[in-house]
Amino acid sequence: MTSLVILRTLYFFTIVQCLKSGLAQQLVDVDRLEECPGGYCVRLHLCINETIVTEEEFEIDIRNRIGSDPIEVSTNKDENPDPCEQFLLRCCPAEKDSTTISPIEPAISTDRPEVIPEPPRLCGRVYPAGRIVHVQDDSLAQYGEFPWTAGLFQTGGSAEGSAYICGGSLIHPRVILTAAHCVRNVTHPDQLMVRLGEWDIANENEPYAHQDFAVHKIIKHQEWHPQKYHNDLALLILDKPVALAEGINTVCLPEVDEDFNGKRCVAVGWGKDVRKNRQYADVLKKIKVPVIEHDRCQGMLRQTKLTSVFRLDGSFLCAGGEIGVDTCKGDGGSPLMCDRGDGTYVQAGIVAWGIDCGRENVPGVYVKVAKFVDWMKETIEREGLTMA
Repeated sequence: MTSLVILRTLYFFTIVQCLKSGLAQQLVDVDRLEECPGGYCVRLHLCINETIVTEEEFEIDIRNRIGSDPIEVSTNKDENPDPCEQFLLRCCPAEKDSTTISPIEPAISTDRPEVIPEPPRLCGRVYPAGRIVHVQDDSLAQYGEFPWTAGLFQTGGSAEGSAYICGGSLIHPRVILTAAHCVRNVTHPDQLMVRLGEWDIANENEPYAHQDFAVHKIIKHQEWHPQKYHNDLALLILDKPVALAEGINTVCLPEVDEDFNGKRCVAVGWGKDVRKNRQYADVLKKIKVPVIEHDRCQGMLRQTKLTSVFRLDGSFLCAGGEIGVDTCKGDGGSPLMCDRGDGTYVQAGIVAWGIDCGRENVPGVYVKVAKFVDWMKETIEREGLTMA
């Protein structure tokens, strides 16, 4: 009887939330519930105070309720053992009352509900409703922390068997900014898929479902040099606009030639983790690195195998040079972002290349986004789109 009660209650909860918000795909799928000792394996945000969310919460918007109070989760299974094997699932105690709960029919009203307009979304900002889960690992991005981060997947024309190839960033509801070298082997837009709202690429149990988009057009910078990687940036025009929502937003572009030297900025990506045996990351990782002045960076890179004849092109900026803190293989195309001091992030760079990963006094090299702001805006406008 207990199992029946829980399943019926969760089913009704899902239907009501679907009617109210259209987000049923983000809630419990009753057909996939697995039992655990004394309860069921449910997503973290659906286990509140050791209780599976049921009828009492029908009038509460689950996103707002838990967005202001993130759920702590450890990435160390030894510290926080749970019988539910998948990350972001929790064994939540089942309802002990064996009395059957009769579903309550939702009231139907012909009155037009008051519509409260959502405030316009500002670029570079994180919205609290997207911050649901908090991980206790400073090498990982928090869930929803950088909602403009995109994953690029090469599909060969089909979403089946797609492979992650690079990162990117959402700079307009229909435009992804990435590195040109990421798409050098892509012969047709149909071979690409862009994923937004992603965090753990190996897990489907995140609070909000990711969104996948087809690519309509690939525009590489006309002066991109495929051997030297100069002007290494590309714009991907999506086939339809992205609906900005919890966990998805645009990042701000810098001012033309804006200077970030000396600032400590954040880079993210799903590439190899320098601090974790260089394994490719499932959960979006982040690092904080100092931006280094051009001539100083050139001098540091001349101490490597590039030798004293190396010249750092003006289309690049450098960041890092601290041992064990660096972007690495697989992070290409991902953003380097700086906080303007008010919680607004602006994209300073695009992960481009480096000499090995995480070596002391060997900075990582990024595309200097501020150098290409005019080119990006003009290119986007030629596609019939408007930049704010």
